[in-house]
Amino acid sequence: MQPVEIKSYKPQCLTNVIERIWIAKASHTATNMLIMPTQFVNIVFPLSKDGMLFNGEHYHTPIIQGVILKPNSVEVLPNTKVLSVRLYCYGLYAFEAIECCYAKGFCTAKELTKIYQKIAPELHRASCTEQVAMVTRIMENFYCEEREANATLVKQFYRHLVETHDTPDTIEAFCKQTNIGYITLNRAAAKILKQTPKKFERLIKFRKSLDNMVKTNHKFT
Repeated sequence: MQPVEIKSYKPQCLTNVIERIWIAKASHTATNMLIMPTQFVNIVFPLSKDGMLFNGEHYHTPIIQGVILKPNSVEVLPNTKVLSVRLYCYGLYAFEAIECCYAKGFCTAKELTKIYQKIAPELHRASCTEQVAMVTRIMENFYCEEREANATLVKQFYRHLVETHDTPDTIEAFCKQTNIGYITLNRAAAKILKQTPKKFERLIKFRKSLDNMVKTNHKFT
């Protein structure tokens, strides 16, 4: 038996902001999962009363892991599961009540915790597909279409970085194409990504290199 089984689910709604949902189930031994520096935002839900370990600390409530420049770890305890909603880098901004400042690279959200605690017993007992559906409904309740629209500039910037070959003037080229000043882009990135455009550009280059190195079949975007 493998130490951890991972199932991946395509989102049935909010596909502009949710990239995928995955569930990790540990067998009789604890499994430590390393999350490398990533342009995605993960909202990780423990699916057991035993909780989970995040960067070595014990949590019984969801953790929001933002766009990060260094690795984080999630430890799935024996015979337990965790679920993660993986958002595009600009996706968290669309969820006003749970959008937060993750100064350490991760944080908790009070409103999300309240709802989670209300449904936790039912969520823990449910099947994987039911758990995905329940968490998706939570995300729908927090979603704000207007806030997603306000993140359009950052979304365009992200797509530009992903689709452009690594040239030294990537940011400058984007500003010229969109007729946007760097100061405007910098403010938007700080507000939504919690990163400067230059740091985010370096992160995307790192992820491209990592993706090429491991030669996965997973589509980068």
